[in-house]
Amino acid sequence: MELDVSFGWTTLVVPPGATVDVEEVEPVASPIWVRDTTAGGAGQGIHFVVRGRQVAGRLLIRRQRRLWRWRW
Repeated sequence: MELDVSFGWTTLVVPPGATVDVEEVEPVASPIWVRDTTAGGAGQGIHFVVRGRQVAGRLLIRRQRRLWRWRW
């Protein structure tokens, strides 16, 4: 996945069991947060490689949340 964001927030929602590699992302005045991506059978799903630039914003990577029938 190629990322080129300036002055904005990026949220990547991954399915359960997915892994994410963010080593090739260049954060410029931006934090990178990877949360809860190992829950639910880690390593058995899709592997995402994220590269590019995130300038003056935030990159958040998390798994899908679910409450009964609702997902977000």
